Amino acid sequence: MRRGYAGLKEAVALTDLLRWFPNLKNEYYNRTSDPTFNYNCFAWAAGISNARWDPAPMFNCWWPPNLERKATKKTIKKLYELAGFNVCKNGDPEVGYEKIAIYFVGDKASHAARLLPDGYWTSKIGDADDISHTLKGLEGTRYGEVRIYMHRAISTSPSS
Repeated sequence: MRRGYAGLKEAVALTDLLRWFPNLKNEYYNRTSDPTFNYNCFAWAAGISNARWDPAPMFNCWWPPNLERKATKKTIKKLYELAGFNVCKNGDPEVGYEKIAIYFVGDKASHAARLLPDGYWTSKIGDADDISHTLKGLEGTRYGEVRIYMHRAISTSPSS
């Protein structure tokens, strides 16, 4: 099932999105937020919507102080391990866990997405919108392909 991109008031038009991610033409996707600069895909994948996580020392992005400022497989895995994630086998839903998928172009991490309870994934597309999508929908020259899946236990502590 594919839904359209309604209410376009953002800087990125639907034509740009489909040009950047041609697989979306045949895959499910849905716009789920307005554009914002408050967070990026790496933070959003970990459930953070008030900070940008980026190894590039620009725009006051957060990065762990003792982690090398590179988007390599090793450093990106360590970034998410610090947030409680561990490498897992695949992106299939797993009871009691939340999952992320990390895309790579060559040896560089290019994007991260988080699995939603409905089985689709959520992503922050650059400084544009958040969308829900299939993993295949974002694969291609811009974000590359998913090479790492990670999961962390969902907290089941009672709220006070």
